[in-house]
Amino acid sequence: MISKKALRKHLQDLRKNQFRRTIVRQSKQITDRLLAFESYQQSQVVGLYDGLDFEVQTENIFLHAISQGKVCLYPKVVGANLIFGQVSDPQELEKDKFGVRAPQKIIANKKQLQCLIVPCVGVDLWGRRLGFGGGFYDRYLQNFQGTTIALAFDYQVYPLIPDETHDKRVDWIVTSHKIYRCH
Repeated sequence: MISKKALRKHLQDLRKNQFRRTIVRQSKQITDRLLAFESYQQSQVVGLYDGLDFEVQTENIFLHAISQGKVCLYPKVVGANLIFGQVSDPQELEKDKFGVRAPQKIIANKKQLQCLIVPCVGVDLWGRRLGFGGGFYDRYLQNFQGTTIALAFDYQVYPLIPDETHDKRVDWIVTSHKIYRCH
């Protein structure tokens, strides 16, 4: 089996070679599919991420959520952990030390978050998610009780992601063509 490190590099190379117009088009398709998804629709408090240029873009999810009266929380890395802050305007996000736009106002009530939308480098149909390797989401998800949804381009859904005991799985995967329930 391929190592996590080698697989991460392979999938990141694929991501970086995507045309901007393809990312925008597929992000819209993924967004449309998510917005029609019951788990998202029923959640009043949604955790999002601000997508890097080569990730599934989440701006339209944010705009829809706000228009529907949902509370949007974004992650911020503090030490070795993720904590979330409420965002009601994209201007409230500022770049952190990783180059990721993060909130400045922080709340730490994990119970409030009902649906967490997570980025991924890769994911498999069992919900094993490959991130950047820092373990931030894995640590956050240790005691998380809500629904987790990975947004992924089709090429990011890999047959088998190697995992370790500390890795936490996602419940659902939303791609431009399908929603997968992870088993």
